[in-house]
Amino acid sequence: MVLMLAVGLAGVLLQAPAAPEPAVVSGVVLEQGTRRPVSGARVDLMLQFDGPPPPHLSLQPRAVMSDSEGRFAFPGVTPGRYRLNAQKAGFAVDMMRGAPPLAVGPGAQVDAVEVLLTRGGVIVGRVVDAAGEAVSGVRVMTLRPPPPMPAGARGGLPSTVRRPTMMMAGPGAEANELGEFRLHSLLPGDYFLQVVPSGRSGAIGAAGAVSTMFVPTYFPGTAAADDAQLLTVAAGTTSDAGEIRMQVAAAFQVSGTVVDTAGKPVAGAMVRLAAEGEGGMAMMMGSATSGQVRTDARGAFVLEGVTKGQYTLIAVAPRVIGVAPSGGASSMSVVGGSVAGNPRGGSAVRTETRNGTTVEFREALGTRVPLTIADDAVSGVQVVVQRP
Repeated sequence: MVLMLAVGLAGVLLQAPAAPEPAVVSGVVLEQGTRRPVSGARVDLMLQFDGPPPPHLSLQPRAVMSDSEGRFAFPGVTPGRYRLNAQKAGFAVDMMRGAPPLAVGPGAQVDAVEVLLTRGGVIVGRVVDAAGEAVSGVRVMTLRPPPPMPAGARGGLPSTVRRPTMMMAGPGAEANELGEFRLHSLLPGDYFLQVVPSGRSGAIGAAGAVSTMFVPTYFPGTAAADDAQLLTVAAGTTSDAGEIRMQVAAAFQVSGTVVDTAGKPVAGAMVRLAAEGEGGMAMMMGSATSGQVRTDARGAFVLEGVTKGQYTLIAVAPRVIGVAPSGGASSMSVVGGSVAGNPRGGSAVRTETRNGTTVEFREALGTRVPLTIADDAVSGVQVVVQRP
């Protein structure tokens, strides 16, 4: 009798807890203002957390398309807190706001949820050169002033980094063969436009220096960010930026060598130029420099297309972190970030794999050298770095 009771209790204790009853979340996608149904919108249902998500949990949102009446439904929803987001070409998405979170209980029928989409604005225009000829292949970016900061706050930025005066506001668009561009699905508001060259352009001198090149140009046609003008966009309307004339500037070479503390050349070192005050703009827009290069077997480097200004030359020695057993085929992959993507800099790491060898560059361990570009190329720069 005692044995049978014990076995029965064990069966109760080993029984798995019942899974919570799934819920249903449904609603409709409507156009802001007109309240017309929006069909063919992608609706995402995203699980929300107060802290870090549990391990091994997929954060991929569930997605459905709204029907001809704008309706959507998510059956079999696990209880929790969720956020709904909808998007469709031609409508603007405000990633900073979004819909309020939904509390979904076991077996709940969460219905009549309204997701509002704002009809997006459009900016059109044309990019030309000094002669009025079309410039194709350049990228036109939309930028917005950053939100105001509380008095005395730095927003986590170190004192040496200037806060950005502009922030990216969308993916941008490429000018076609006629120099024409069209930026769509924009939220109502004021925008800066910046045209970013696709590469160097100009005459190559005997010494290899670029004599002139296109430089980033702001609407209505200036290379100075302080002279950029705002363009106003209203919901569902098209704003014409007219012609944006690309600016050119004299550009030069910067060349030199990277050596270690013993004076031996460092091959494969990363070398780049950071423009003075780059911090703020680079955080949101990518580096505004001439790019970055690697030193050759002699430790030599050449940076081309550098315009006048104050720079910091940054050199970082490579650290080998892995070698494939067979060496592998010739290939390259890049994973990680750079100082341009991390204002704190200390954790900025770029990882590269070439021919089966993986190396990393930690910019916090690099050497920084101030550099002024005036009216000529700069050569013979020697940078001493610490080997990892």
